[in-house]
Amino acid sequence: MDSISILWHMHQPFYYYKNKIYLPWVFLHAIKDYYDMANIAGKYNVKTSFNLTPSLLIQLNEIDEKKDYFISLLLKRNLQDYEKNFILNIIKSVYVDTMVKPYKRFYELFNKKDLSDSEFNDLEVFYLLGWCGEELKNRKFIQNYLNKDTFTYEEKEELVFYLLEFVKKIIPFYKFLQDSGKIQITTTPFSHPILPLLFNMENAKKANPFAVLPKIYFSLKDDAIMHIKKAKEVYKKFFGVYPKAFWPAEGAISEEVIKAFKEEGIEITFSGDDVLKKVADDIYTPYEFEGVKLFFRDRYLSDLIGFNYKYFEADAAVSHFEREIESRSGNITVILDGENAWEYYKKPYEFLHKFYQMLENENTKFFDEVDKTKKLNKIIPGSWINGDFNTWVGDEEKNRAWEMLFLSKKEIPEDENYLYAEGSDWFWWYGKGHTSIQNEIYDEIFRNYLIDIFKKHNREIPAYLLIKNFNKRQYFKPQKFLLTPKIDGKTDFFEWVGSGEIEENFGALASSLPKIYYAIDENNLYLRIDDTNYLFEGFKNIKGKIIEAVGKKKEFLKFILKSKNFEMILPSEIIKLDINEIYKNWFV
Repeated sequence: MDSISILWHMHQPFYYYKNKIYLPWVFLHAIKDYYDMANIAGKYNVKTSFNLTPSLLIQLNEIDEKKDYFISLLLKRNLQDYEKNFILNIIKSVYVDTMVKPYKRFYELFNKKDLSDSEFNDLEVFYLLGWCGEELKNRKFIQNYLNKDTFTYEEKEELVFYLLEFVKKIIPFYKFLQDSGKIQITTTPFSHPILPLLFNMENAKKANPFAVLPKIYFSLKDDAIMHIKKAKEVYKKFFGVYPKAFWPAEGAISEEVIKAFKEEGIEITFSGDDVLKKVADDIYTPYEFEGVKLFFRDRYLSDLIGFNYKYFEADAAVSHFEREIESRSGNITVILDGENAWEYYKKPYEFLHKFYQMLENENTKFFDEVDKTKKLNKIIPGSWINGDFNTWVGDEEKNRAWEMLFLSKKEIPEDENYLYAEGSDWFWWYGKGHTSIQNEIYDEIFRNYLIDIFKKHNREIPAYLLIKNFNKRQYFKPQKFLLTPKIDGKTDFFEWVGSGEIEENFGALASSLPKIYYAIDENNLYLRIDDTNYLFEGFKNIKGKIIEAVGKKKEFLKFILKSKNFEMILPSEIIKLDINEIYKNWFV
């Protein structure tokens, strides 16, 4: 290995709805991830880059007790039922194993029905404490809360305002670290749009000839350019200079995108190795196209941190990563989500500290320090997810959302609100691929951006914007009849005919989960996992193999995830459990 360059991507979409920041993820990740990630990196002699999107920066700067809807409800006395339900919807979406179970009283309240007012108040406080990161939990003020089981309203109020003051320091802290040379900061076009699709929807077919396009579309090039220009201005507002490097949303690039970056003074950009592999092989060198330097992430290494190391002890994970990078030559590029992975780690901060300690012995570089490049003569459009755009266009719900956007554009061609509706996140959550208990809210936010355009121009709101574009989906396909597959690691198709199928994508970071089949007979639950991509370290060398299991309690599956075995057979009482609950508890 010649060198390694790391970029942590930090992003939240614009959650504006009814003049509020309607969902609390900016605030919650701020008290857990945004400060801690920079703070930990700053403690070590490791050159680290962070990508802060304009939508994240703007909302971080705006958060207060009035603007953030969730916070305003925490501070409100005598909540209405619908307001309590909104808070519970947010609280119940937390990852239980690492953020609830460590606190005995929180876990009791989390699972209790019909809470009294004082118990509901305690639940809210524990939820905030569960989100607090390393820096906050090391402070005496927060430790005093952690040593208590019950709280007054006044104590909750004091905690909320303490956390709001903490959030205000985050952006200045990043600026200080960049000005000190400890980190570098990149950014992304304004609302995190999939720029190749805005320039030309046909790019979806160039990436995947089988992609199904919306029934109506046309170039939104002017909007694409505006996303770039506005991002530059937001960056300068907070950091005093214009950015030189852009992480394009979802690593989505095309030749038009790179040329537009060049025209706006962007010198460095990035994508995924699946995009590069369409035209070249060597991901361990930067390339140059139209005067812009391009880095392509090592998906395997990046996904080890984002998805897989959460199952291992910190020492084992870091040692494995060290062996992996030292077995490669050239400049390694690691790019991944810097905020969502850590709630799934049992000891995230232990991992991060040991990770940086290891990197102090390696040659880390900022991206602008990597000089050697190869010429790239062609770019085939694609993103860092499988090299295509299927995550954002192609199925009924996703295409209907695009059609709403294009139909609105035909009636009212220009309005700044379109930029908010063009963010990638809405199309991510629509349709196949990902789901969340907040999907219906995401749909409301997206359609409301378009509805507001018609209100602003005193035009009648079209019917197509008033119809919900969200169909509640089952988390699993039911089994058709009792089935007893043979567990021998040599499964064929017919052995599992009639089995149930568990959907593989839940939440923002579940996209790496493999497809899961289940079968139940009078005595056992049988599971089959088809490993078609990267799985866990124990399975590293069996790509494409089938993993089968039958077992008793939920602990057995956790064992499988760490096991190097292809199969196991255990007696089972698991038939009594609801498959939906099994999936949510084990795989999310």
